[in-house]
Formats: sequence, C-alpha cells, structure tokens
Amino acid sequence: MENIKGFLLIISILAVFGLLMGSVSAASLNLTDAELAASGVKNYTVSNGHVPGYVDVSNKNVTTPSFLNTITTYTVELNKNVKTSVTLTSVAKPKSASGSAKGTLKKSEYLKIANNIKSYMTKNKVAPNYASSSLGKIRYESLVYIYSKIIDYYHTHNVLPNTVLVSNIKGVDSKGVIIHNSPSTQDLTVTDVIAPTTGVKGATIIVPNTVKNLGNTATSGFWVTYYLISSTTNACTYMGDRYINSLAAGASDKQNTQLTIPTTISSDNYFIMVSADSTGIITESNENNNVIYSPTKVNIIDATNYRPVYITSDNINNTLVDNNRINNIVTALQQLGLFAVNYGLGPNEHYSILENITIPQNALIVDIYGGFCAGTIWEMNQSYYKYYKGSRSVFSIWIDTSVTLDDIQFLPRAHDDNFTPLYGTAGGFPDFSDTNNDGIFEPGPGYVNGIIYPTQLLEKDGLNNPAQFLINNGYHYLSLLNEDINTIADSIFQEATNL
Repeated sequence: MENIKGFLLIISILAVFGLLMGSVSAASLNLTDAELAASGVKNYTVSNGHVPGYVDVSNKNVTTPSFLNTITTYTVELNKNVKTSVTLTSVAKPKSASGSAKGTLKKSEYLKIANNIKSYMTKNKVAPNYASSSLGKIRYESLVYIYSKIIDYYHTHNVLPNTVLVSNIKGVDSKGVIIHNSPSTQDLTVTDVIAPTTGVKGATIIVPNTVKNLGNTATSGFWVTYYLISSTTNACTYMGDRYINSLAAGASDKQNTQLTIPTTISSDNYFIMVSADSTGIITESNENNNVIYSPTKVNIIDATNYRPVYITSDNINNTLVDNNRINNIVTALQQLGLFAVNYGLGPNEHYSILENITIPQNALIVDIYGGFCAGTIWEMNQSYYKYYKGSRSVFSIWIDTSVTLDDIQFLPRAHDDNFTPLYGTAGGFPDFSDTNNDGIFEPGPGYVNGIIYPTQLLEKDGLNNPAQFLINNGYHYLSLLNEDINTIADSIFQEATNL
C-alpha cells in the first residue's frame, strides 16, 4: 500500500513538473522586455569583458543561448517591421566556442548571419560555436554581444543600425543580468529630426521628427516644442509645438510637422532643435535625453523681392499626369514661401506666356519638356522671342530623357519641326551636320515648296552644342534622366531667389 502511495506521489510531482515545464516553454518576451534585456547584456559585457550566464526580465529567467535565439529572431523580424513577441525556446550552450573575428559588419550581412543562427538553433537546439562572416569566424560570446547592441540601438533610435562593430568577446560568467521592471518608468526622447535645406521667412516648412518612450509605462499627454538655433549666434527662436495625447511603453510617434518661420528672424543658417515634454509635466527616469538637434542646417532667407514663378509644360504623358506634375512642383515651391502658378499645358505655352502682358516682368518662366527640340532652343535667341520675354527670366527643364542636354554635341531638327527656317536662310539654324563634307547644305526632298519634311532631309539640319548655346545666351536649364520633384523644386527655387 505504501509503495502505491509513493508511486502516486511521484506521478503527481512529475505531472506538476510537466505542467510547469509546459508553461515555461510557452513563455515569450515582448519587444520592450527584449530591448531592456539587450541593453542590460550589452552594459554587463562592456563592464565585465564577458557575457552574462542568463538574463532575468519580467520574472522570466532566460539562459544566454536562449536569449541569443530571441535577439537574432527580433533582428530579422524588426527588419520586416514585425514587432510581435518572440516565444522563448530551450537552447543548449555551445560545445566549444571558437573564433576571433573583429571589424565592422554591414546591415545586410548581420541580417544574413542572424538568419543562419536562427536556422541552426531551430534545427539543433544548441547555440553555434561561431558564425561565419566576411571578417572570419565570429565567436559565440561575440554574437551575443553584437546582437544585444543591435537591439539596444533599435530601442533608442527605433531603427536597426546600418553597421555594427564586432569585438572578440571570450567567456560566459555564472552571474546574470537582472532587469528590474519596477517601479514603472517613463522616458521620452527624440530619436530623429530632419531639417529642410532652405526656408523662407513667414513661410511654412516640413520637419520630419520622431518622439519615443523608452520607459516601460505609457505616458499621459505632453508637448513637443520646436526651435531654430542660429549657427552664428546660438540665438534660440521659438517656431511652434505639437501635443501628443499619450505614448505607450516602447512606442514612437512620427510626424511630418508643419511649422512657420517667424518673419522677424534674421537670415542665417539654423539648426532645428526639438524638445520632448518641453513643459516638464512628465516625470521621467532620465530627464537629460529630451532634446535633439538636426544634423544639418536650414538656410533661412527673405523672399520678399524674389521672382514669382509661372510654370508651363509641353504635352509629355497625358493631361492628368502632366498637370499633377506641375501642381506637385507648385506645392513644393509654395511650402518654401514662393509665389508659384500652374500656367498650363500645350506645345506652344512656353511662347504664349511671354505674349501675356499680365505676367509681371520680374517673373521666372519655367518651361518643362519631355524631349529636346532644336527649334525651341534656337528660338530663344531670336529678336522676337527676346522682345516678348522682356526682363523676365526663362528656365528650361527637360525630364525623362535618354541623355542629358550636356551630352548632346549635335541636336538635329525635331521630327515635327516644320516651322524653323532651314540652315542658310533668314532665321534658320546656325549649324548643321554636313554628311558629305562638301560645305553645302542639301535639303533634297525634305524641302518642297516652302514646306519642311524633317525626316526626308539629306543633311542633318540642327544645332551644335545646344547646352553651350543656352549658356552663351544667358539662359539656365536643368536636364534630368528621371523625374525628381524635389530636385526640380530646389532648382527652380534657386533660380527664383538668385537675383
């Protein structure tokens, strides 16, 4: 009877143990826990020269091999913007760690290595002795350290690093890292701020910026304030603020904030300073990391006397696409504080706008083209064109072309140009390609009764070095192989403000 009781007791103990083991195997670490643990492991390794034997976070005791599995999994998943909790798995320590690699790994490689480590541990249930890399063999302890650094970097910056430094770490201590999750902490920081290149007094600018709660507890509402800091005098000028209702533990709030530049500010180069919880209403575990400065400066200028911009376009794609392109450019210029107008589309708009007496004489006329036309360029030097142009400035832009204007040595007459006089006649092209080298232009069947058939001309009628022709006649231009609205807007801005 006593034997039966003992047997039943053993079975009961084993059953309870099995339940406990089942609950442990089903445990997981959320991203906040993993970030805090990674920070603890990184700091422990820096202080002691070895990695800890375990990490204890949120009452979960995780062995170092299992933690390596967790942080390599998070590294791979965060690269896909996946932030779901990672299930803890039982992983044995490596049998004989080896390797001595040092150096720098790029993001693409450390992501590949993380995938390899995950696959190895999933298959073998043991941590690897080393990981192969372009630097050589990276030792097991070094892997724990570098992936802890990667997750810790993400904790602070909300993005994976572009590179990670590999150090040769040897040894695993019997001691571990214990992460104390309580008392509750709130810790606000600004992880990034991007300054535009140029701003205009009284106009708005767009400032991308991100605020993150590094703590383990959600915050209540708080203010984020923006300032301009003069790079010359260090003077601080208030520019605006925004209110965040709440920010969860580990969460980030990213916004493209629209701010107005004061009209009273001096023209200068300025850093943009962003201050989280600027009124100090949130009690934080770290009050010294709330402020960040933009890495680049914004050039603040006064655009009071700068040229108004009127934009025309040839028929390039279709009415909808061409109009959207102009409207996007107009919006970008208006955000920089310029007066900008979509004047219209059509093959003759670049000229008809000059005949419009309501267009002011200080205007910048921007003409957008999808292909090069020698006749259009040659026309810009004709007396009638200059008469109607007056004191206005004309800026020509070519987009989505197979070559740039600078690469063209000879630009033949366009296939549909039957309006520009022939070479050798009044108002005709100044240059041509003499195919038989006899010094005489021979139109042949391409010219019949005053009508020009460009595709049938025997000689190539056109313009030598069209880019230099524009420059020699005082015109500026932009030639792009693609369609980059930011580049186009920046170039127009420079033309309009460079009086």
